[in-house]
Amino acid sequence: MAVEKKSSRGAKGPPPKGKAKSSSKSSSQSSGSGTLIAVAVLGVLVAGVVYAHQAGHLNSYVEALQQGSAPSQKSPIDAVKDEIKNADAEFQQAETEKDAKTPPTKDAASKPAKKVNPEEDKAADDKKKQEGDAAKKAKKQQGSAPSQKSPIDAVKDEIKNADAEFQQAETEKDAKTPPTKDAASKPAKKVNPEEDKAADDKKKQEGDAAKKAKKQKKPVRILQASIGAKEADYEIRQEIRAADRLHTKKKYQEALTEFRRLLKGNPKCIRCKYGEGAALHELADKQRSNKLVQEAIAAYKETCTWSGGRRSVRVAGCLAMSGRMSFMGQSRQSVKLLDTVLADLSEDVKILEEIGLQCLISAMNKKAKSALTRLLELDPENGFGLGHLGFVYKLELRYEEAVPLMFAGLRGNDDRSREPRFYYHLGDALQRLNRSDEAYEVYSQGADSGNFNSMYQRSTYNAPNLKAQPWWTPEETPYAADIKRIEKHWKTIRDEGLAVMNLNQGGFDKEEENLRKEGDWGQFTLFQQGHVLEDNCRKVPKTCKIMKSIKDAAGCKRGQVKYSVMQPGTVVWPHCGPTNCRLRFHLGLVVPDDVHIRCGNDTRTWYEGKTIVFDDSFEHEVWHHGKSFRMVFIMDFWHPDLTQRQKEELSPI
Repeated sequence: MAVEKKSSRGAKGPPPKGKAKSSSKSSSQSSGSGTLIAVAVLGVLVAGVVYAHQAGHLNSYVEALQQGSAPSQKSPIDAVKDEIKNADAEFQQAETEKDAKTPPTKDAASKPAKKVNPEEDKAADDKKKQEGDAAKKAKKQQGSAPSQKSPIDAVKDEIKNADAEFQQAETEKDAKTPPTKDAASKPAKKVNPEEDKAADDKKKQEGDAAKKAKKQKKPVRILQASIGAKEADYEIRQEIRAADRLHTKKKYQEALTEFRRLLKGNPKCIRCKYGEGAALHELADKQRSNKLVQEAIAAYKETCTWSGGRRSVRVAGCLAMSGRMSFMGQSRQSVKLLDTVLADLSEDVKILEEIGLQCLISAMNKKAKSALTRLLELDPENGFGLGHLGFVYKLELRYEEAVPLMFAGLRGNDDRSREPRFYYHLGDALQRLNRSDEAYEVYSQGADSGNFNSMYQRSTYNAPNLKAQPWWTPEETPYAADIKRIEKHWKTIRDEGLAVMNLNQGGFDKEEENLRKEGDWGQFTLFQQGHVLEDNCRKVPKTCKIMKSIKDAAGCKRGQVKYSVMQPGTVVWPHCGPTNCRLRFHLGLVVPDDVHIRCGNDTRTWYEGKTIVFDDSFEHEVWHHGKSFRMVFIMDFWHPDLTQRQKEELSPI
């Protein structure tokens, strides 16, 4: 600190502003002037103290006064302005330091500070740009600026998110992966057995409906083959395709009208003729019209036999014609027509398949075998040919040759060789080769694939949701009163049967379904597929009169009414009837000892004048070890669960 100076007047304060004008004053004047000076000095001191206090620099002011260099006096307003200026300077310095650490904002970037040193400023700008790019990249990766959280909270969030992602991945994995053996072996506990049973019944009904839908006829498909430039129908190809679209949209009447219009102007258009047949085909099914079926057959026939017509259209026409003729019970005529085109289409696999199929339907087994053998020469891996040729060998009792072919058909590439009858006949062939374990494995596969109701109920023409049990009583059916009336006249029925058997040795036909393992089994039929055989009924008039009054037996399109005579020593192979739509009633007429019938797992016998009832769609067999013939009267009744509409609409068997 500077050495303190003392005033000659003994007072502290700033020196006077002006000089004295004269040194020679009177004493009174000197005294007055001193007083004024003292007052002025005191006022200056007070003002200085107030100013120093307001500016917050009192000590500095005192030091400056002691040194004789006190700051110039300023007004309070100027002091405040200085304070604001100083505060602004400090704020700008803080912002500058902050900006050095933080990427510039858009506004700040748009107003850069004046560059004093270009090189240093350029380096600083480059650094800021790099930092800004890095910040943008981080923001883009994160999607949005994260909320300010503590590091611990952030880690917790990351763990939570990772757990959620893991659980989602496991859920998706479980949805795609079948349950393991261990999981399958530990089913969930059933809380409500009634609900579980209802669910199981619903699944069964849905499965039955799916089976039925699978067996329904597939809709006719219009050919989508391209039309060659040299063909008669090339010029109207767009109009043909438009008519095809009408068919595809199931507007069959409009499609028929359009194809017929095209044919008037283009009578040689084979595609138009095929389209006409296809539209008639669908309309016939929709309207249940045999007349339209015949018209469809005529149109297809023209397509099939059209000389010079395109091969693919001719083949399609032949196949469609054959299918419609088979539907009308004209399989033999179908084979004849197919033979007429075989010379031109002798190498066509589809035509050979159709000939083989129609020959089998018509029991023309030799011709079927010839067509199927030729088919396999052209296409050795053809699943249809393998399975059907195996079936032909099975009908010829050539079981050793039939089995490998039918196995190959089931493993082949054609669903038509994996139909119920192939599982049925393959298993039957294995049983007759004494390979019962393999037979029941095949039957089990047939049931698992939906071809059978069960491995023991192997009928192939079924209605869904019918009660299924091997044995019934008459009282469980609506036919108990009818059965009592029949039993009341059992001796009349017996005597008429014996008369036919004794007087007409040829009256009983040999069983032709190859169901006998050994022995002699004959039948005399009165009603077949709902129709009366009048010639036979005239031989047993009283019996036929009784049966004609029982509509659910005489009119059963899926059954028969007949006498059955079996001689001693006869054994019948285990077999199943073709449909679950009937129940079979046996009235005992002549029953010796030691004759038995098994259905399912229950074995029974007959009693004279009494009726037994079973569902012959279940596996059953018969053996006769008695010493005289056995005669029963067989009556097939509609299954009691069928509706009247079903009885009317079901096809005959």
